[in-house]
Parts: sequence; structure tokens; C-alpha cells
Amino acid sequence: MVDKDYLFSPSEVIKLVGEEGVSELLGEYQILLRQHLALPLPSIGEEIAETFFRSVHSLKSSSQFIGASVLADLCLKLETECKQNEFCSGSLLSLSLQVRKYAKELDGQVTDYLSM
Repeated sequence: MVDKDYLFSPSEVIKLVGEEGVSELLGEYQILLRQHLALPLPSIGEEIAETFFRSVHSLKSSSQFIGASVLADLCLKLETECKQNEFCSGSLLSLSLQVRKYAKELDGQVTDYLSM
């Protein structure tokens, strides 16, 4: 299967889990995406919540696994920013918004892929 213009790599997922495991893996990934999207964004000057940090870390690792390299890279940058700062900065908020944008788009693409 050609990966078209997906933000993830269906062929990578198939290589890892086989055709029969794709729906389950991508369904679990969507749950993770939606859990992250449900978290409130940190506000500038606010302490960074541990749940937010853990969500970013999990999303990074899971995104790497399915070949969603752009989102994985953004999550890595955001995770690093969280580690370096106790409180939310403008750059952390900007990265958070970028992660949210890609996560929403990726969620839609996974939904479309699974409905084929």
C-alpha cells in the first residue's frame, strides 16, 4: 500500500504488526491522541503539569512507532522544553499548539485510513 500524503506510515505499521494488527494498533494510537487533545493547554507562567509531560512523552514514542515523524519530532522538542522549564513559556505554548494541530490532523487521517 502506498503511504500517499499521510502524516504517518501505514506501510511501517503493517511491517510491524501485519495487516491483521493495523486496526487495533491505530485504534489504540487514536485513543492516545484524543487523550492528549483533551488535556488543557498550559498557560504562560503556569507550572507544567506532570500529566501533560507524560502525555507528550507517550505521544512522542507512539508516533515514532507508527512513522509519524513530524509529530514525534515536535513532541521531542516539547518534551525537552518541558524538562528545561518548570513553568510554561511562550515557546512551550507555541510548541504545544503545533503538537495539537498535527495531532488533530493525524487523528483525522487515521480515521480516514481505518474507514477504507
